[in-house]
Amino acid sequence: MSAPTIPVPVPEAPASRAVRLVLAKDLEARSPEYLIGDVLEAGTLALIFGDPGAGKTFCALAWAFAVAIGGSWCGHAVEKSGPVIYVAGEGHGGFARRIHAIAHDQEIVLDDVPLAVTTGPVPLGDAEKVQELMASIDELVASTGAPAMIVVDTVARNFGPGDENSTMDMGRFIAACDELIQRYQCTLLLVHHTGHGDKTRHRGAMALKGALDAEYRLCLHEGGQIELRAQKMKDAPLPDPVGLRLREVDLPGLQMADGSAVTSVVLDPSDVDPAHSTPALGANQRKALQVLRELDAKQRANIEAAGREPDAVRVLLDDWRAACVPELMPRNRWYEVRTALKRDGHIETNELHVWLT
Repeated sequence: MSAPTIPVPVPEAPASRAVRLVLAKDLEARSPEYLIGDVLEAGTLALIFGDPGAGKTFCALAWAFAVAIGGSWCGHAVEKSGPVIYVAGEGHGGFARRIHAIAHDQEIVLDDVPLAVTTGPVPLGDAEKVQELMASIDELVASTGAPAMIVVDTVARNFGPGDENSTMDMGRFIAACDELIQRYQCTLLLVHHTGHGDKTRHRGAMALKGALDAEYRLCLHEGGQIELRAQKMKDAPLPDPVGLRLREVDLPGLQMADGSAVTSVVLDPSDVDPAHSTPALGANQRKALQVLRELDAKQRANIEAAGREPDAVRVLLDDWRAACVPELMPRNRWYEVRTALKRDGHIETNELHVWLT
């Protein structure tokens, strides 16, 4: 005689719930949807970073204008245009001149550009201020439609209370970004600074890098050449690097006290191949490279004094580090500097030695 079947009770589903499950067979695979073809994907969190003078804000503004009015940017077609919200953390005087410089240079009538700028920074780590920002955006949506992109320039100016290097504080900042993306189904672009020692990464907790869908580095090269290079594209191939250059333009109708023209800057495509340019070095990188050159010269002289040919001079990594730390830089910057110099092709290393390329 078989045992009776015991029915398994099924709990009643709540009237509404935030978490739902979808079977794999019901998931719909879609091609990536871009704002700017191959550069900025729709509905994602992206970041652009670089040193002062590398053109971070000028690049972010160029993308903002491209998305707001359509068309293209450096040969990349705008595939989805729409209003742009620019959360500006710096004073409006210089920022307004940058906007008018782009409009004048491209012969754009600002009345036709759905680009709105905040009157000051918004501390995204403060939940109440985030709600105020969304309320202001909602008011604008009624007349312009939902934003296709929100720009936060810079992370530092709009971080709010807390420490950029704290995973917990950065988590609050990322949560606010996610809330804005979800609410408006838009792309959110962050503008950020490089790390203090390693110029190949942005500042702050690594939790931010993990949350990004796309990451771009602006690198200022010798001679004024700027390279825009993608360092992360979560769900798409890395686009080719783009060469850029800053160009000064006069602002019509404005004059300095001495009668000279008021100027600003725009960002132009450049024909120079960024792959054949030399990246400018950070202060710690210059110091470390100079020390290595001195150690290399000393060892080369010793080899020649012994009557041998100094074909491949190699310096002990321990000797190089001892000459740099802590006299020239703190210990925690050493690995970042060494990594950056190797990545940019200035040195090569193995487990024990370092040598100039």
